[in-house]
Amino acid sequence: EGRLYKQKPTQPLFDLKSLIRDYRERFQCRLIRNTPPYEIEFRPRSGDEGMSKMKITISKHYLIKKIEIVDPMGNESIFQFNRFSLNKRLSDKIFKLRLPKDVEVIEQ
Repeated sequence: EGRLYKQKPTQPLFDLKSLIRDYRERFQCRLIRNTPPYEIEFRPRSGDEGMSKMKITISKHYLIKKIEIVDPMGNESIFQFNRFSLNKRLSDKIFKLRLPKDVEVIEQ
């Protein structure tokens, strides 16, 4: 039997909007590659970011193709984005959470 704890996050794990807005204060940035695909490396100025390094790869059309994150323990997470469909209409049905019958939902 499983349980699902339902609560609102206090802070997002990765917030691209605040990264773009506050990146100069929060990170030391370095352009690794200045021709497509572009690569930008971010290193936090403090230890509060939950990562020791992040590299973002951007296509010639300025779409994020890959995000590589190294956490303070040295673990690496790679998020790769392929087959983009811009402005595609999506049905609300694909966002429905379907849980097995034996999962208990606990509101917090």
